[in-house]
Amino acid sequence: MKFGLPWLCFALACVLSPALAAAAHPAPALRRFALIAASNDGGPDRMRLRFANSDAESMAKVLRILGGVRAEDLVLVTQARRASLQQAFDRVRAEVEKVPGVKQRRELF
Repeated sequence: MKFGLPWLCFALACVLSPALAAAAHPAPALRRFALIAASNDGGPDRMRLRFANSDAESMAKVLRILGGVRAEDLVLVTQARRASLQQAFDRVRAEVEKVPGVKQRRELF
């Protein structure tokens, strides 16, 4: 079966169009933020946990090393209480709002 030059041109256009469009309009830069909170003590009616804080620290490390979260964009709250969590949320919100939205995409973990 012969397709000829018109079909070859059509096939190449279908394959190359997405790549050319992506090159012409590059994706915005990505900046990731993370808020990780933990508490071994969940309250008087709950069993005390042993590793919640250390697990949160490990998760923070993974997000820094593999997840693309810069150290300054990561907030870790261990032995979290209501007031410390509210402060952490306020801090992350302030940092995210500083990023220009037109040129950078923001993600929050």
